[in-house]
Amino acid sequence: MLLTATFRLLYSGEAGFNRKLEAAEQLVGALLGSGASDAVAEAAALPPLVTGHYLRSLVEWSSSALIKGGGTDGGGKKSKKQQQGKHAAAGEQQAACRPRCWAVLVAVLGSSSIPASQPLPGALLPAATAALQQAGQGQSPGGAQQTELLRQLASLLRLLAGKFGASFRPGIEHAAAAAEAGLAGHAAAQQAAPTDSAAAWEEAACAVVQLLASTAAGHPNQRKVWDAAVPRLLPLLAGAAFTADSLAAGSQLAGSCHQVLEAVLFSQQHVAPLATAAAAEYTAALTDAQAAGGGSGMAAAARDAAAEQAEEGEEEDMEVNGSADTGGATQAQRSAAGGYAAQLFVALRRQVAAHEVPLELLPWMAGCFCAALKQHRRVAETEAELTSQADRRSKAQQQQQDEEGGEEGGAAAGGSTQRKALGGSGLSVSADFHFWVALLRTLTPHVQQQQQQQQSNVEAEPAHTIGGVALLAAALRQHQLYRPTQDPAGQQRLLLQQLADSALAQAQEQHGGSVAVATDMVPAALEVMQGILAVEHRVIQQQLPLLWPLLLQSPQADATPSGSGVAVAVSCSLVAAFAELRQLEVLLRSLTDALLQPEAHAPSAVPAPGAGAAAVLRSSRFQAALSAAVVQLPSGQVPMLLRLAAEAAPRLASAAPASSLLAADLWCCCLASLRMDLTTAAAAAGAAGALVAALAPLMLPLLSAAAASADGSSGSAKKDKKQRKGQAAEAALLPALLRLYRRALLVHARCAGLHPQVAPLPGQHVQPVDGSISAVGYFAPLLGDGSSSTPGLAALLASPAASSSGDLRQALLQAAEQRMCVLHQQQRYLTRTCPVTLLPEPGTEQATQQAAQQAQQEQQAQQQLEGVESELRQLAELLATAAAEAAAAADGSGLDALQLAAGVLPILQEWASPAPLQQLLQACLRQASTSSSSSQAALLCRSLLLSSDLVEQRQLAALLPAAAAAELSAALSAALGEAAEEAADGSAKKKRKKGQEEGAAAGSGSPASGHALALLQQLARLAKGKAVKSSSWGAAVEGSSASILAAAANLGGGGGSSSSSSKKRKPQAEAAAGIEAVQRQLQLLAQLPLAHLQPEGAAGLAAVAVGSLLCCWEAWFSQGKASELAGSALPAGVACLQLLASLAGGGSSGSLEGQQQLLPVVLQAALTAAMQAAAAAAAAPADDAAGLRCVAESAEHSRRVMQALCAAQLAAGDDSAQHTAKQLSAQLQQQPGAQQWAAAVLAQGCLAACFAAAHGASRRAAADILCGGNSNSASKEQQASAALIGSTAASLEASVAATLPGAAEAAAAASGSGQAGLLAGSLYSCAALLLRLRCCDHPAAAALEQAAAGGSGVVGTMAAAFQPAAVLLGQLAAARPAAATSLLGHPLMEYIAACCSVTGRMRPAASSSHYASLLALLLHSLGQQPVDSTVPPGRQTIPFAAAFPAAAAAAAAEGSAARPLLLEALRELVAGSSSQQLLLPLRYVEAALPAAASGSGSGSSPLPLCELLLVLLEAASGGRQQRLLAQHAERVAGLLSGFISSAAYGRQQPLDQPALPSVKQLAAAILAAGEGINPASAVAGEETPAAPGTPAAAGATTAADAAAAPPAAEVAALCTALRALESLAARPKLFQLPAATVGSMVASVAAIWTAYAEQPGASAGAAALPGFCFRLGASSGAGLFAASCHLLLSLLRHRQQELRRCLPLVLQALRALLRFMVAAELSACLQQHPPEAAAAAAGGPGSTPQAVQQAARERQWRIKCAELLASVLTELAGLKEAGVGRYCPHLLADYLVLAAAPPCGKSKALLHFHSPARALAAAAAGGSSSDATAAAAAAAAAAAAEEEVLAGEPMSREAAAALRQGAYALYGACSPAEIQFLYASLAAGGGSCSARGGSAAVASWRAALAGLKADFEKHHKYTGKV
Repeated sequence: MLLTATFRLLYSGEAGFNRKLEAAEQLVGALLGSGASDAVAEAAALPPLVTGHYLRSLVEWSSSALIKGGGTDGGGKKSKKQQQGKHAAAGEQQAACRPRCWAVLVAVLGSSSIPASQPLPGALLPAATAALQQAGQGQSPGGAQQTELLRQLASLLRLLAGKFGASFRPGIEHAAAAAEAGLAGHAAAQQAAPTDSAAAWEEAACAVVQLLASTAAGHPNQRKVWDAAVPRLLPLLAGAAFTADSLAAGSQLAGSCHQVLEAVLFSQQHVAPLATAAAAEYTAALTDAQAAGGGSGMAAAARDAAAEQAEEGEEEDMEVNGSADTGGATQAQRSAAGGYAAQLFVALRRQVAAHEVPLELLPWMAGCFCAALKQHRRVAETEAELTSQADRRSKAQQQQQDEEGGEEGGAAAGGSTQRKALGGSGLSVSADFHFWVALLRTLTPHVQQQQQQQQSNVEAEPAHTIGGVALLAAALRQHQLYRPTQDPAGQQRLLLQQLADSALAQAQEQHGGSVAVATDMVPAALEVMQGILAVEHRVIQQQLPLLWPLLLQSPQADATPSGSGVAVAVSCSLVAAFAELRQLEVLLRSLTDALLQPEAHAPSAVPAPGAGAAAVLRSSRFQAALSAAVVQLPSGQVPMLLRLAAEAAPRLASAAPASSLLAADLWCCCLASLRMDLTTAAAAAGAAGALVAALAPLMLPLLSAAAASADGSSGSAKKDKKQRKGQAAEAALLPALLRLYRRALLVHARCAGLHPQVAPLPGQHVQPVDGSISAVGYFAPLLGDGSSSTPGLAALLASPAASSSGDLRQALLQAAEQRMCVLHQQQRYLTRTCPVTLLPEPGTEQATQQAAQQAQQEQQAQQQLEGVESELRQLAELLATAAAEAAAAADGSGLDALQLAAGVLPILQEWASPAPLQQLLQACLRQASTSSSSSQAALLCRSLLLSSDLVEQRQLAALLPAAAAAELSAALSAALGEAAEEAADGSAKKKRKKGQEEGAAAGSGSPASGHALALLQQLARLAKGKAVKSSSWGAAVEGSSASILAAAANLGGGGGSSSSSSKKRKPQAEAAAGIEAVQRQLQLLAQLPLAHLQPEGAAGLAAVAVGSLLCCWEAWFSQGKASELAGSALPAGVACLQLLASLAGGGSSGSLEGQQQLLPVVLQAALTAAMQAAAAAAAAPADDAAGLRCVAESAEHSRRVMQALCAAQLAAGDDSAQHTAKQLSAQLQQQPGAQQWAAAVLAQGCLAACFAAAHGASRRAAADILCGGNSNSASKEQQASAALIGSTAASLEASVAATLPGAAEAAAAASGSGQAGLLAGSLYSCAALLLRLRCCDHPAAAALEQAAAGGSGVVGTMAAAFQPAAVLLGQLAAARPAAATSLLGHPLMEYIAACCSVTGRMRPAASSSHYASLLALLLHSLGQQPVDSTVPPGRQTIPFAAAFPAAAAAAAAEGSAARPLLLEALRELVAGSSSQQLLLPLRYVEAALPAAASGSGSGSSPLPLCELLLVLLEAASGGRQQRLLAQHAERVAGLLSGFISSAAYGRQQPLDQPALPSVKQLAAAILAAGEGINPASAVAGEETPAAPGTPAAAGATTAADAAAAPPAAEVAALCTALRALESLAARPKLFQLPAATVGSMVASVAAIWTAYAEQPGASAGAAALPGFCFRLGASSGAGLFAASCHLLLSLLRHRQQELRRCLPLVLQALRALLRFMVAAELSACLQQHPPEAAAAAAGGPGSTPQAVQQAARERQWRIKCAELLASVLTELAGLKEAGVGRYCPHLLADYLVLAAAPPCGKSKALLHFHSPARALAAAAAGGSSSDATAAAAAAAAAAAAEEEVLAGEPMSREAAAALRQGAYALYGACSPAEIQFLYASLAAGGGSCSARGGSAAVASWRAALAGLKADFEKHHKYTGKV
């Protein structure tokens, strides 16, 4: 009753408006569920009809109140006086409450209870317009009330345009008025200060513009739309569409304005009038051009042609539009139709002049008109084609009419012919260019007016208008408006010429005039020239003399970056255009003339080129364009280009200095890019000689002055200022001339090398001329006749002028590098060639004369050689010194010298002295190893050091250790202390012995022990180029190692560091800096290509590495074992060991010579110290992972070094290797802690050397047997080597076997981490190597067996180690993957694989318990490994584990590598098993797999069992094994098929599985299964604790999660089972299967894709594919899809007879696969087009790189799946068996409906499609009212995106192309009758859809069939001869 009373209050005459409004708000709150609880409850009890009545009444009341108060009534016919009276009666109170009334109306209209067909009053929009006008004029309440009013109005307008768009159709005048009010208010708000109302105005303007767009789009009379919108809205729409903020951010308002402008201006009804008006403007423009050009013939012809085109356009427009006129249009009507379009250009001209529209509107209009014109032409062409087809169909009737009707028929035929001639669109082919000219003419009057104001000294800003012209010029190329092929008379080119001349003239007036104008005038004019140049270069060709001053001498290019950028772009365009025309010399001549104007004759208005010219000509972009143009230059133009350079050379002296430098650099760039050939080499050489001769008058005085600068320096102060300035300018010109001269010499040298008749220039000869090599200098070609002399390069480089000028020094160094190359060739010729002469008879006079002549020639050659070598030494010395200074410079200056030295490094190392070379190497080491090594200098130094030329040269290789020792000595001295610095300097000789004694006594407590000082002294000897003393070096190394071991023992035993703080102890910061410097330099040295290093250099580097390693650890111990310093000492130690490992593995035989006896103790000390440092670092508040990684790297490098040492000792054949093994064995058993681990690492290296020697010897023995080269001596050597290898390995086996159990228990207690894990990993690796050694076919295995016969060995302890290994594997699987693979994972896997290999080779065979234990360990470990959910669809067979889906998934996801190692071990175990042993896994799988599939039994996971079964099928290769498998084949196939069916039709969620059994329980179950006992009974009475972190313990999921996505392990198990079935199906001869078994295989595939992958009962939101009820997504289902396709392929290829009864099942499986394929493609398309709200909430689609990579990976996988499915379809279509062909039409129909045609109702039903947009709309309807608008907008956006996706193709282009190959095969297999039946049957398939949708679907299916037929006949069908 309360609601009824409230409702009656609305129509009460006693209540006021405010009280009625409160009642309306109460009703809205109650009816929409947002009011009081009692009112809401009462409203909920109302009948729906009553609720609807209340809401409609609220709409009527609020609309009436707003219309009456808004200043208008429903009909709009009352007078203004009546309206004013009603407004006055409403009162001030009603106006204040009006925003609340709008809120009531919006809330009611937005509710779901009001249908979209609800009629609304037509005056509602005028009322909203009036409200907007009042808000814009400030008549409405301001502040928050105005903002709320605007938001309510925006919501109402959105509802009118969206929800009520079909029923509410306002007039175009009302919509335009509303748009005007909204845009005007928005513009006013943008100009005012930014407030909250500005955003509200933008929202309202956007809504009203969208309403205008929907109104204009459906209006039948577009002319009326034009009249209503264009005159009043064009400035407002353009201003909102092209603001700076909207262009940058892409606002929604700007997009809506673009849409409205395009719809209003460029509707198809306006294209012809616009083209007519544009043609008139074009004719006027040609008339103006003729007047400006003085009546030229081209202008007159252009005007006549334009007039003819305009007349033809009018006639064609009459013909085209004639059919639309009912009674025939008159000429006046046609003129009026074109007149309204002509007014557009008039309005634009006026608005541009008044700055009412932005200039960006004009190029946008040009682009939109081009698009509209193309569409207009397409429509016209389609209509013409349809007309011609109708004419062809009625051709026979027309001929009959012609015969009967005579003249009437002829007239009809003539009319048809006329229509055909008109054809097309009826518009000119250049209509788009005409429109562009019309837009340009809107700017021309404004430009001319501002130009006149500028000439009259009136302030003007023409740059803005010229910028608009530049925008239009850029549109020429962007929209292809100018087409020269359609302008044969040159009319359009004439207009472009006039535009270019006008822009150039204005730029010149600003450049040379006195009127102050905008600074961006010249860049704008250049942009105009750039736009024209992009389409027509002939316009600019005649303007080059005027254009270059603007480009080069423009002050704007110096001031603003934009100016120089435009100038560079225009210059590059010029170069490209003239290069394409093959007129590059014209461009270069004009550019040279612009640069080299004489200073005395240059016009005063044209300033000299400044920084702007340098910015243009020296830019990388211009030089790249010029180089590319010169490279493409025809060879015939090369001499011309050189002659042009020779002509320009004399002008360099008379031009300005800056211009001369730029011109010289320009020609240097040209000469550097020249390409010569044999045909033009002679002419090019002559031109190059002319260039050299032209440079001679300029260079000779400058060279003499530079050489004499030292002598004349004292009198330079007396010279006047002008003379000194001239000399400075000449000196600045000399470097440029030197560079040009160098390029000319190179060009001439290349020509002389190409052509045999070209003689080299003087001084450039390599071979002697007239019997000798002229001893002339580098500048001899400048002299010509050689009458005078020139200074040498060495003298010039040593002169003060070169020292004071860096540019001159650089040019001289470049010349020196060129001269060195020539001298090097001359030296090679003089020393390595000899003349061929005929020896006369001895004793004759001729012999005497010839001997004298030969002696004279030898003396002359010797003198020449001495001169060449002397100059080579001088230049090499200077270049090496300059390069060393450049490398040592901290600011990176002089890098060119370093680049030059790197280019001629082999010549430098041969002729330079050792001192500068060593300085160069030291500087490069220092620079490349700095902390900021990313600088250019550091990169150059690094490239020089890492080049192979460095280590291949003997002198540099010998100097490298000296340089490294010198640099490292300084760093180590800084780390050790002041005493170390004194020792490194060689001072305090008397204190050496005392220091050594003090160091030995103090141990590690001293700052630097005496042994460290001795090491530094030996490194100092290396730095001086001397070798180390053997005795002193050995004593220092042994003493330092012992000191480190003692200090480590004290630290490990609890003894702290020395409490004495020495005064000489360095601070920790300085010590850390020194150690870090050592680390960086050694890391750099380790990257050198040491395989090419000379033995002397390798030995020196090895000494440097050993000394640095020991000194680093001495420095750490001298600092009191500080935990802060451990972070620096550990990486430094790793770097030292890395260098040693690189030297040991570099292949140099003498690399470790002299260090073999010392390295074991050094390595042990280093490893021990590294372990202690890692423990100290872990004690600090930091992560210990970095320390453990460093320890692991140190162990790996030490193992490699030890392996190389032991390999050398074994190769030598002495007993040193055995002695080393005994020492390591004793240390393994006696040393505790870190020293024991160090001994284990070294023992691993020793055993690796033994295994490598035995393995390599067995391979060499096999090669000798094949070659027949075996001998008794070789046999004796092999026996001796085998005995040595066996005894060495036996020395270590006992200690390894004794230590391994305790280490394994300690590692298990420590969870496989830390020192215990490292020790256990090393021992497991040792045991694996010992086991592998026993498997080698080498006598060493027998020797090892014989030597270890008395002890237990690793074989005896193998069975007892299985349980600890299983515990460790479980702990590693529960830990991080990195921890599982870095410390203990790989060694443990290698040990298990070695156990498997040994077990298979045991004779007699291993016991069943041993075999079962090992198999149980492998199964247990496989069950503990994590499984990735993404199995890739690709198939690999190498390596063996790659064929297993779970291993392939781990490899694709870069996960743990443990599973591939375990599978390899399982393969080795199966391959070596006997038939009796093979029964154990077979029977166990047969018993355990059904129980695992049902979730009961012993708790075994199905995945390891399936993998075991696949290993059995693939790895068993013996005859007995295969016969055994053949006996069990049918049972195994049924077992796998049953497992798949159970997983598909069984439980829908995984049950809580019991914990994984232990190894002991699994072994008992395997043995029980072998004896025929149920495995579950063997473990029933034992309690199995759950291992934390295992997949079994962590695999519990909820029902919703199970429905959404199945477990990854289950999917991998299904893939593995399918792979095993494929292995059975692919071998029909071995595995004979009945038809029932084959049918069960096919049924299992169908079960996966009909029951397992797809669950229609699940919710669409929980599905893996959005929109489809699939549990498998594109990632999780790709592997299963590929496995299914591979199985079907194998069955179709190898089991054809058995498949004859199973073809319906094959059809069902293929249909299910096709459905999943299409669903995955559509789901991917839906995810690529998400709604805007969802995309904003999720951060945008593909917002992360991982998401992008995942999307690309899934896309490739879908394409692969499509290819596999196409292969299956092709194979099925190729079967010739009876009964197969009748199923091809069914599959083809499925393809057409699902994959070829756009989705329709039937295909959506087949795919079980659930619309995500509909779900979003339902969620929006059920949400709160506050978010109803945003949710509705999001739902609308989602619906639009979904509609766009479903309207297109169902599959991507690549996937559809791959699948179409299978469709071709199906189509080819169908007969014509079947195709016809299919075509007819497609109509029956549309019956399930609606009438309209069904017909559209049938049409799309038939169109897809027709397209398939056409593509089949065109691309697939073979039409040739067989």
